[in-house]
Amino acid sequence: NAARPPGDAGGSGEAPAAAQVGSVLFPVEANGAARDLAAVRSVLPQRVDARRAARAGTPVGRATEGRFMTRAATPVLFSLFFFFLGEGSAMATPAKKGDAIFDCIERMQMQQQRPWGRFLDAGTGSHSLQWIARNFDTDSWTAVTAAEEMAKQSRDSVKGHMREQDKVVIGNWDDETFLEGEVYDVILADYLIGAMDGFSPYTQDLIFERLKRHLAPDGVIYIVGLEPIPDTAEGAADVICEVRRLRDAMILLAGHRCYREYPLTWIYRQCRRAGFEVLESTTFPILYSRASITRQLDVGRRKLPYIRAKHGSSTAIAMGQACEMLQRRIDDATNHNTSKTSAVKTDTRIRFGFDYVVALRRPQEVLDAPLPSSGAGDAPSAPQTGSP
Repeated sequence: NAARPPGDAGGSGEAPAAAQVGSVLFPVEANGAARDLAAVRSVLPQRVDARRAARAGTPVGRATEGRFMTRAATPVLFSLFFFFLGEGSAMATPAKKGDAIFDCIERMQMQQQRPWGRFLDAGTGSHSLQWIARNFDTDSWTAVTAAEEMAKQSRDSVKGHMREQDKVVIGNWDDETFLEGEVYDVILADYLIGAMDGFSPYTQDLIFERLKRHLAPDGVIYIVGLEPIPDTAEGAADVICEVRRLRDAMILLAGHRCYREYPLTWIYRQCRRAGFEVLESTTFPILYSRASITRQLDVGRRKLPYIRAKHGSSTAIAMGQACEMLQRRIDDATNHNTSKTSAVKTDTRIRFGFDYVVALRRPQEVLDAPLPSSGAGDAPSAPQTGSP
């Protein structure tokens, strides 16, 4: 599963608040013992899928304005296109369903005037699969997960919406024969790259070429990810960074693996190296609430039994005390009102960091070029490298 958690070993915070035009580390255990990797694999699908579910709770307010803004000229041209197309057309503007990122992907796809065709959810979870199975007229869909438990949960989540040609498959993209010969018109990698460290560490740069094998000549790949949380930040946002540091330290002390996010600039570099053209990218600023920050701290708290078993009670007690001290900082940073007599909610959300969506395709020059008469031929033109 490739969703972003507000649960164990990673996750940002609240649902993304708004889309903005975007052109814009987690430490890893050194030895990576097989038993530790197996332990991470047993819990990763549940915590990863929660990130998608959290997006449905996008706060309403100033931050949600302009959610569908893209490049400067696009909103006007896109509006004119749908004005002349007419309200009754099958390509009408997609209705907002409450998930800012999925709504954005629908708009991107409709802007290209392309059907969904054969759809691959390259790192599935129940949230993304329900979105695919219940909302689109696909020819078929294939949902991939590396965990048996997530496969069962995903199938159960779309009962009544799964056709004979649809399938949920268990596999790992490290397997060169996995889905061999299968080609798709749309590929979704929803937080897949960040989740890979739990299943196939140190191969994140290879996933672009791997997915490219399964992309139809005129198909599109949608990459969804989270900009990594830095070590420090100015003002109230610094408590989010401190929570990330303590959480990851406790994960490592427990002998487990941390989630590994990759920045948008890294995604651009890998896209170019794999020969993709970036059609569009959009960022979604995140609003952190006290509850969402505390959930990340709770990840560390849940590691205390493992820390006690590996390092003794004194270490576990010290880490537990650090959590309590940091909880008080969270309360202060979010102006949390702990008075039982107050009927006014005073919690403040902290705007910090962003999720992103990047739409990719093969370079248009390659699609339009005639096929070479021999196996060699000239190298294809370089993909666009400018800000999308």
